[in-house]
Amino acid sequence: MPSGLVSLKRNLKGSVRKQSKTVTVTIGIPTYNEEKNIGKLLNFLTTKLKTDDRIRIIQLIISDDSTDRTPDIVKKFQERYPFIELYHHEKRLGQTLSINEIFKRAKGDVLVILEADIMINDETLILKLVEPFIRDPNVGLVGGRPILIEEKGVIAAICASRYYIWDYVRCNFKDKQKGNPWIANSRILALSRKLYKDIELPPLPGADELIWCMNKLKGYKEIFRSDAIVYFKEAGNLRDMIFRWSREFSIRRRTMDYFRRMGFYNLIGLPEDFVPKHILIKGVIYSLRKKFFGTILGVILYFMLKLISKRVWPSPHWKPAKSTKKLPW
Repeated sequence: MPSGLVSLKRNLKGSVRKQSKTVTVTIGIPTYNEEKNIGKLLNFLTTKLKTDDRIRIIQLIISDDSTDRTPDIVKKFQERYPFIELYHHEKRLGQTLSINEIFKRAKGDVLVILEADIMINDETLILKLVEPFIRDPNVGLVGGRPILIEEKGVIAAICASRYYIWDYVRCNFKDKQKGNPWIANSRILALSRKLYKDIELPPLPGADELIWCMNKLKGYKEIFRSDAIVYFKEAGNLRDMIFRWSREFSIRRRTMDYFRRMGFYNLIGLPEDFVPKHILIKGVIYSLRKKFFGTILGVILYFMLKLISKRVWPSPHWKPAKSTKKLPW
């Protein structure tokens, strides 16, 4: 038995026993300058997770582009947990290409992708993400639910209003034919082996939407686990907020253009075109109840940035928002 697996079993709460049908799991984390959070995240993943005898975690892959201390922190964990695999690049690949590397190196029946700037406090998180694959072999993708860590201030209120609208869409938009792209968020996303070994992401920003589209084209089912929760922070200053919002408009347009060139015209669209109006209106009302003035300002800013973003085409190597990195573990 590999020494990494022995270490993993010793350090997980909840025993993992051999049985004839065990689902193996790989956890993949693309990283770029995550020294503030990666140690806390790896500590949780190596010491706190609970599994059962249906599930065996066999790999934890880090695909890293960092110029800070992130790889050094990961190497210290590798000394204790050899099942952690670090692939550090001197030249930045960007998120989509880093995820492609994880696809190629992963060996699990299920691949769980996590972003590094998240916080977890649910020891059963992996169980919740993997259970749908055990129940139904036709499931290709399972999305979890990112929960915003709210902060004070005008910028925080605007960001929170945007979060509430799309969280409402994520939880309430159900269409058997169209599916719901908002359940696929790269902060927490699980893929079946038959999906991730059969796709390669193009060098475009927006890995989560690309994965969702490819799952749709392959004809696999998608599942949303609203109880599979991770926590994150939004932009904490005006610059980060404007850049992130305008970037996401451009990402959606690039994704639409990419698949329409392939002949798939109605696969995905801008929110106001893809999501039924009554769902969007209810989402805005829900946000107004939570953050009234933030929602008013957010809606105005939304349409302003939508116009601006027509001329903005971000690289897959965008500059991350530093204000999202420090989490209250």
